[in-house]
Amino acid sequence: MKVVCVVAPLHFPVNEIGHGYQPPLGLLSIAGPLLNAGFDVELVDADAGHLTNQDVISHLRQAKAQVALIGHSGSMAANPAALRLIADIKNELPSIGTVYGGVYPTYACNEIMINNSTVDFIVLGEGEETTLDLLTALRNKSHDFGSVKGLAWRSDSKIVVNRRRRPILNLDQFRVAWELVNWSLYPGHHLGGRSAMVQFSRGCPHTCTYCGQWMFWKQWRHRSIAKFVDELQFLYTVHDVQAVWIADENWGHDKYLFRSLLEAIIERKIGISIFCALCAEDVVRDADMLNLYREAGVVCLMMGVESFDKAVLGRVGKNNPYSITTKAVSILRQHGILSVVNVIYGLRDETLRSLLQTLAQLRRMSPDFYNALHLTPLSWTQEGQEIDAARIVQPDQRRWDFRQPVIQPVNFSPKGLAVAVKLSEAFFYFRPTWFFKRFFDRDVVIRRIMRDSFLRLARVYLDEWKELLRSTYLQPGQLLKTRHQLAILMPQKSDGRRATNDLHDISHIQR
Repeated sequence: MKVVCVVAPLHFPVNEIGHGYQPPLGLLSIAGPLLNAGFDVELVDADAGHLTNQDVISHLRQAKAQVALIGHSGSMAANPAALRLIADIKNELPSIGTVYGGVYPTYACNEIMINNSTVDFIVLGEGEETTLDLLTALRNKSHDFGSVKGLAWRSDSKIVVNRRRRPILNLDQFRVAWELVNWSLYPGHHLGGRSAMVQFSRGCPHTCTYCGQWMFWKQWRHRSIAKFVDELQFLYTVHDVQAVWIADENWGHDKYLFRSLLEAIIERKIGISIFCALCAEDVVRDADMLNLYREAGVVCLMMGVESFDKAVLGRVGKNNPYSITTKAVSILRQHGILSVVNVIYGLRDETLRSLLQTLAQLRRMSPDFYNALHLTPLSWTQEGQEIDAARIVQPDQRRWDFRQPVIQPVNFSPKGLAVAVKLSEAFFYFRPTWFFKRFFDRDVVIRRIMRDSFLRLARVYLDEWKELLRSTYLQPGQLLKTRHQLAILMPQKSDGRRATNDLHDISHIQR
């Protein structure tokens, strides 16, 4: 059976003109088990390859594809592009089976299948086992899809959501299909060579109220250290991958395991540069082993700080007060590791005073990069469930990318808050002392990353200004009049039971 894994064309500015693209780890992780089971599998990255939907369809026709697996990173904002691609594929090649998966499709499977008849199947949660079972059934011409756990599908005029599949406990049993990658599409913008995304663990022990990742992956699990380090060495020596981005939500959750992992990477002397994320409290916890971070190749570390307000941190479930984050930034700098701090605007009712206070705290903390995000009310999270739907003023799902407001602020207009946040970014970066200190760092790797990142992100910044000036918003409450669009933006969380609603009946998702 011919299977083609397709990354839908989104062309997100952060990838297009910013940090660049990485091979699609999710689809490659699904492709590995399929190849081992004898399926004929290809990868078409229409996003990194700058292909149109028609280009993809031509390739599918030429390859005589029988199944198209559609996926994308940035799951929610990418959904419209993915669904357009699926519709175009089905309209021209109706015999192809279309399979869709990812974080947003997992939570919005009912809404997607009700409103998009061209989607044949949706894989819920982790895809390795579910996709293999589904394609095995298709290859055997079996229509017993009800026995495939973790699958949403159609039975005549009904949508069926099967029982959810348990998390994969042994992550070593499956492999990533690196042999499918066209490496010319993934140059390493900051350090030369190529770049890739890898994963050591899945899940997160924290339960932040605004985040759906810990709900998607369920429980924290990890691969064996040996296999993970083997993979790093393989990518470095065989494919000239000079930098990897760690996909994990919290790969350093277990301090002693993490120490062993870092020591194993050091022992191999791989020489690969690592970009990753950790909690600020874990960085401070590891103060006695920060030298291992840098020796292992960690050059840049992102911390989800979200807010400097103690009341907000307590409400959303974060344990990184300002003093902890400041200490984390300081000890990272002492060990020559760049720091990135994420701040989410909208977790409290922002005022001009709160914005200036956050800016002053950021300048005192002085991380190397500051990532300004806007609260996006994912309806399957606690934070999203507490948002009044009448406050949603951005109906375009492509704009639900965390880079601009989608909720009506209390003390600003949406565009007013977006402008204020963009100005705070400018005031943070354009400080002579910061600029000269970091741009002329004695460490050649840090200096190269800083200079390249700053120039690329400056282009992204200008592009986001253009987008902001073109943005339009609804009046509060106006979206409530469009039940169809509201259901797409705020889908109900699937409970994993069989659905009995008719395909044309959307009464169950009215709000």
